[in-house]
Amino acid sequence: MGNQLWNTAIENGWKPIGNINDQHIQELGRWAVLEFGKHVNCVLKFNKVVSGRQQLVSGMNYKLIIDASDIGGKDDKYKAEVYEQEWTHKRQLLSFAKVK
Repeated sequence: MGNQLWNTAIENGWKPIGNINDQHIQELGRWAVLEFGKHVNCVLKFNKVVSGRQQLVSGMNYKLIIDASDIGGKDDKYKAEVYEQEWTHKRQLLSFAKVK
């Protein structure tokens, strides 16, 4: 799946994440899965971020495609939108949904 979900061109300020395996990007994905679990009656296990895009604003917007497993061990892909402002230590989960 990975980068095929989006083209590689910069569109409306969104650009592909250069190193999807970067520790910070993977940690953002892990955080998004945990944050989602706090707000719904659903337990997911984070596996890895498989692709994503970022947009520089007053901070950074991220659109991440995350591989996660449900309680039965079934893997699925999820799209998470995260806003982060590192210098104020602010993170916000804007949306989280299963990729159809």
